[in-house]
Parts: sequence; structure tokens; C-alpha cells
Amino acid sequence: MSFNGVDLARFQFDYDQTWAVLFMHPDGTVYGRYGTRAGNRDRSTTHISVAGLTHAMQRALQLHARYPANRAALSGKQPRPVPVRYAAQFSWLRKRTQQNDATKRCVHCHMVGSSLVRWRWERGQLTERDLFAYPLPEAVGMKMRRDDDLVIASVQPGSPADRAGLRRGDRVVRLDGQPLISQADIQWILHGARDGTHLELEYARSGRQAQTVLRLPQGQWRRGNLTWRELAWHLRPGMRVRPASQAVRLRLGIPPGRMALEVDMVFRWDPRARRAGIRKGDVIIEADGRRDLLTEEAFLAQLWLNHGPGDRVPVTVRRGERLLQLQLSMAWHPQQY
Repeated sequence: MSFNGVDLARFQFDYDQTWAVLFMHPDGTVYGRYGTRAGNRDRSTTHISVAGLTHAMQRALQLHARYPANRAALSGKQPRPVPVRYAAQFSWLRKRTQQNDATKRCVHCHMVGSSLVRWRWERGQLTERDLFAYPLPEAVGMKMRRDDDLVIASVQPGSPADRAGLRRGDRVVRLDGQPLISQADIQWILHGARDGTHLELEYARSGRQAQTVLRLPQGQWRRGNLTWRELAWHLRPGMRVRPASQAVRLRLGIPPGRMALEVDMVFRWDPRARRAGIRKGDVIIEADGRRDLLTEEAFLAQLWLNHGPGDRVPVTVRRGERLLQLQLSMAWHPQQY
């Protein structure tokens, strides 16, 4: 689907989806959303199915049958303010839409998602919510069934869902006052919620309705797998890193719990890492004064949430027996769309 002329003030969802559905009244009122993704390849369809979509469609029709009497309950599902209304209002996407070659003019939805992050980063407004967008229900301890994704398949012990008293087999009916049609609706609510918020939750258990409160944590509860998103290729500063193997840790004498991210790829098309002097096989043991960044997600979040355009971030690298002090210069991906 081309996003060249799509109204971003109306059509809002997780733009990194392979596909997504918005159920809307002809007057523009959103009934709900369907479409959830947890990763690439074998994880791209773990949270969606034809049966799940069928349930979402049936629930959307039920909401439609009660409209407009239920309009107030749907208010939280409606679009939120956005910095631009159309993709071409981003200067870097405008260049794409003006190309002569029609096959290259198409703006994809993931380009809009990445552009929103870039826009906020360049203005010093980037937050955890922007990088770790639309957290899965697993972020609060609820894993949902694939074919009926408002039914809880499992609850993580000690999680917010567990502390709320939820159990396997419970059907989540409402969250934060919003009637739900799929777990994409749960993601919409979690995406917009502030840390520490208490969300009223209504659920059904053994045919009986009950209520509880889902208390969101403070801090980094949204964090999950970021690297499957197209955004990650913009955030990676000219290289891709991965946790060093146990063999590499032993060889370099790096204890467990300490940062050891091995550079497994230095990009030819992106000079950011090469200009810093980083090579494939280097092991980053400290970045920005931190030695507790154990994953690529944590490393990227440290860079982009704490530094703006032109900043230089110190990194310490092990290259064999050598210890190198290098600096990464913060800049957006050099290739324009």
C-alpha cells in the first residue's frame, strides 16, 4: 500500500506491520485495530491468524450495531496528534514522492514510522515510547492466544498482569475504558499510556465479569525486540552488533553481566562506524560510560535517547589484545529514501 496521500491524522497504527486493519465507521470513528507482529521470519505471523481476524471482525460489527450510543467509550481509540499530516511533509520523503520513476515514488508505511522517530529525535523529543512502540501484551505479562487474541494463553509470574490477578483463560473485555476487539487494541492503549499509570481492566472468567487494575511499571517495561523493525537499520550507526559468545568472553576475560557486544557487520553503504575506526570483529565493552548494555537494543537506546545530532559518543573497543578509545558521531542514516 502506498502512503503517499494517506492522512496520518486519521490512519494510525503500528507502521512496522506487514499489514494491519482499521475498523472504522463511515464518519471516521475507529472501532478498533487488528494486526500484531513480534519479529521477522518465523515470528512475523505468531500473533495473527484468519481465526483471530474473524473474531476481530465480529467484535467490530457488534460495536457498529451499538453506534453511536457507545461513541464515548470509543473516544480513546481515536487518532492522536501528529507532527505532520502527510508523508510528503517530511522533507526527506518529499524528495521520494517527487521522483520521475513511478516505481520509486511509493512511500511505505514503515518509512512513515521511521520518519516520525527521526522528526522527534532531531528536535530533542525522542522517548522510550517512540523507540519501543506498540509493546506486546507480553510487556505486562500477558501472552494472548493466536486464534482468539483477547484470551490469555499464559501469565508471567510477578508481572503486572499477575499482580492484577489475571489467569490463563481469562478473556480481556475492556482496558482503560475501551472495548477491545483484538490485542492490537491492547497495544494501542499500552503505546499511549504513561509509565506508572493504573489502567482499569474488565475481564470474563468462567462466564462471569470481573474488574481489576493493571498497574504499569516505571522505566523500561516497554523494551522488547527492536531489531526486527525497519527503524533499526536507521538507528544502527553503520554497524550491527550482537552479544559476544561465551568463548569470546573467556578469551578476552570479560565477566558475565559486563558489556561485550561483537561487531558482526560493518556496512558498506553507511560510513558512520567506519569513520569512527570500528572494524568487524571488534568487541565493544563500554559505550557512553556504560558497561551494562548487554543487548543491541540497550546499546541503541542509550545512543538515541541520550544524544542528539552531531554529538560524539565515546566507545571502548577490544581488538584482540588492543584497547581502543573511539568516538561515534551521531547522525541519521546517510541514505535518504
